[in-house]
Amino acid sequence: MRSISILALALPLLPTTLALQSILLGGRAFPCDGDSQTWYAWFSDADTCSSGTDIGPRGFGFPSICSYEVTILGHSNITFTGCDPAEQGNGEPTGVDDGGAPALTCEVVDVVGTTCPSANPCGAGGVENTDFVEEFFVCS
Repeated sequence: MRSISILALALPLLPTTLALQSILLGGRAFPCDGDSQTWYAWFSDADTCSSGTDIGPRGFGFPSICSYEVTILGHSNITFTGCDPAEQGNGEPTGVDDGGAPALTCEVVDVVGTTCPSANPCGAGGVENTDFVEEFFVCS
C-alpha cells in the first residue's frame, strides 16, 4: 500500500511531453532543378530519405536556417538557433528550440552523403532520378 502512495505522489512530477530526439541537419540537392539545394532535417532514428523535411532554399541571398520554423514527422515548433546573421542562406546553428525552449545543442560533423530516390524524377534513369542528402550538423 505504501509503494502505491509514493507512486501516486511522483506521477505529477513526470514530464508531460517527450524530449526532442537528436536531429540531423543538412542539405538536399535536386539534380532535376539544376542542383538546387534546400535545408533538410530529419530525426536521427528515422529514414534519411523518406522522413525528413525540406525546410527552405539554402545559399547566399536566402534566409538563414535560423529564420525558419520547422515541423519534422508531425513535431512542430522546432527552430534552429545561434546563427550568425551575417551568414545569409547558410548559417551554422548552435542549438535547437522546441516550442521556444532550448532543447538541443548542434555540432558540425564531417559531411556524410546519402543518395535517395528522387521525389520528382525528370529523366530516363541515372542521376536524374536521385536526390543527394548531405549531413552537416547533428543536434543532440
